[in-house]
Amino acid sequence: NYHEWESSMRNAFRAKRKLGFLNGTVTQPNDDASEIEDWWSVNSMLVGWIIQSIESSLRSTITYYDTVKELWDDLHQRFSVGNGPRILQLRSDLARCNQNGQSIAAYYGHLKKIWDELSTYITNRACTCGKCTCKWAADLSKERQDEQVHQFLMGLDDEMYGTLRSNIIAQDPLPSLNRVYALVVQEERHKHMTKGRD
Repeated sequence: NYHEWESSMRNAFRAKRKLGFLNGTVTQPNDDASEIEDWWSVNSMLVGWIIQSIESSLRSTITYYDTVKELWDDLHQRFSVGNGPRILQLRSDLARCNQNGQSIAAYYGHLKKIWDELSTYITNRACTCGKCTCKWAADLSKERQDEQVHQFLMGLDDEMYGTLRSNIIAQDPLPSLNRVYALVVQEERHKHMTKGRD
């Protein structure tokens, strides 16, 4: 999965403070600049990291580029599937995602994987107030989390968790996704203990 790989690589480059080489904010110095050798050294190392992270069956199809930015852009153009169809597929997967007898951890893990991939396609909108005092980002984050709480609760097995789901949905404001997950896991454990006594 290209988008999963891309996200992982971005994270690794960010951790090493080299993301600027990928997005073009760290540019190649002039050939007579004193830092040119250092730039080429880092650039070559990053090209190597990317090449080594690619599956061996695909590696032979990769065109050689001098700069990591050119390589990164080429890979993006070749392997990035259009966002529209993938977003539709992920939203469809979310709509059909149900517990179906799985453990809560397995069901939640499946949902989380879909949410995480979907978040790579969603553009984060920026605050337009100019002062960032409008709580816009916090409100948007809460809205997304509430949506995930609803999606998680909708897919739970009705017979086992219908009452708990109703109790959680009745709360205003909704608890955080982590709190809801903890409540559902607690209920799962309680039901397993009760079932074991019967």
